[in-house]
Amino acid sequence: TYSVLLNALSRCACSNVNQNQLSKSSKAYFPKMVDIILEDMKDACRVDEEKCMNTYALSSAMRVYATFGLTGKAEHTLFQLEHVYLQENQGIETLPAKNHTMLWKKSAENNAWINRKHYYSVISALTQNDHKWKTVERMQCIVQRMEKMAEMGHIQCRPDVGIYSHVLFAMAKSGHALAGPKAQELLDYMRHECYNNGKHWLGPNTVLCNSVLEAWSRSKNRTEAAINANELVQWMEGDAATNVCADVQTFNFLLHTLARCGTREAAMKADEIINRLLMEQNEKGTVTLNDVTITCAMKAWADSGSRDAPVRAESLLEQRIQLYNSNSFVGTLRPPSVLEYNVVLDTHAKSRQSGQHAWQRVTYWLNRMNDESNHGATQPDFVTLSTVLKSWAKCNEEGHYRQSSYDIVMNIMHEVQQSSLVTDHQSRRGWTPQTANAFEVLVLGFARNGKRSFLLMAHEVLKFLVDQGNRVENDEHQRSVQPDHKTFSILMSAFLRIGDLDSAGQVMQLEHSMMCYKLPDKVLVEASKSKRMKQLHRSSRNDQNKRAMP
Repeated sequence: TYSVLLNALSRCACSNVNQNQLSKSSKAYFPKMVDIILEDMKDACRVDEEKCMNTYALSSAMRVYATFGLTGKAEHTLFQLEHVYLQENQGIETLPAKNHTMLWKKSAENNAWINRKHYYSVISALTQNDHKWKTVERMQCIVQRMEKMAEMGHIQCRPDVGIYSHVLFAMAKSGHALAGPKAQELLDYMRHECYNNGKHWLGPNTVLCNSVLEAWSRSKNRTEAAINANELVQWMEGDAATNVCADVQTFNFLLHTLARCGTREAAMKADEIINRLLMEQNEKGTVTLNDVTITCAMKAWADSGSRDAPVRAESLLEQRIQLYNSNSFVGTLRPPSVLEYNVVLDTHAKSRQSGQHAWQRVTYWLNRMNDESNHGATQPDFVTLSTVLKSWAKCNEEGHYRQSSYDIVMNIMHEVQQSSLVTDHQSRRGWTPQTANAFEVLVLGFARNGKRSFLLMAHEVLKFLVDQGNRVENDEHQRSVQPDHKTFSILMSAFLRIGDLDSAGQVMQLEHSMMCYKLPDKVLVEASKSKRMKQLHRSSRNDQNKRAMP
């Protein structure tokens, strides 16, 4: 009776969760009911020795735990299920006596069974739970138990490609330093067992190989990652079996790995891959790349430090625009987005060319963004603004500053400020410390000019900077994106040098309001006694004395 009830709960829970028909309270109800039923079954086993726990009940309970993400209980129940199966079939106890939380009795009447699906349910739940390396180690432990069961003659429990795919997926998402080498080691083991020992159920496929490439794309050893990823893609294109072929995701992971190298050789390799894919696409008429593919190649040039990096990145973006406008691939490619334009702008900001030439190219591509805007797809965002400010600062340091360049920067700032990107909570994540630092560069550039008009512009930008920092909800992130005290000090000193005490006081009040937003009163009292406050009062007294003199 208990077993049938648990099976009914399992079927109902799985069908409703897949259709997203359960509320939060209902999702908490099913695991709680399973706990109560298992506790009653444990009490019944203690009272009556003829009654015992069977694999049918444990299998249903494990599916409920796995469905609702209770991986700890699901894993524990799986090991108990394995123990009961071995005890009822062979009399082997695999768990230590101290881990027995229930009374397990051997019963010839029960049809004890366990197969690969039970392990698969727990591994799938672990994959969806989190992507930490400890989770990967738990999954590897389960796979080892499956291999041990297969060695004992229980072939229905041997791991297959589906099991290993989940393990490799978790490795790739973990971002751990050992993820790339471990994933490659597991793939080599599967290839050896499949092609040399005839274990066809371990034959790798495209999804599994892409998970290994993703693990290499997140590796910290970038040179080793690029070499291994390139070798794996060559194997997929050449000597691999029929069920393994390189697709768009394969080349995206490879290009992303090359982009992280930051060398000219890697950028040249990425450019070669793009040209080959474009040639194959034109010959076969099938889409072998997408917007992410070309963006990764442009990032490879942006981080290469090469002198011709801006020209190469612009050429790739032009090819991307022509590819989208061509009649052959209408509906298969998305229009060029602001992300791709930002990569070209960032390439100019990082380039070795003169600041004046870089600013001219930045201005040109900003105009292209406005001309080719498609339903807001190329609307400037925080990254655009940060990149433009880097180029503006570079041009300003070389003495090529013009009023028109300031107008361009301020127009972009107001567009970002008035757009939905600022008011939307999800989009405010783009307000990064790099963007805040770029704004501080703009404020300092205006402050060091010395003219009152430029100081007022700096004050306006500083207000925008403080306002965006206060919008960030995370306290730790907020401290990283707010301007530091040095920025306020330089601007206030600049106002004091021209005798504008009111504006200097407003800057001090602006910093005070930013500090009041998070800091306690004790810190504010100490801040009021700082050197900036004393300097303001001293300048005010000197100004009054000068006016009183004949």
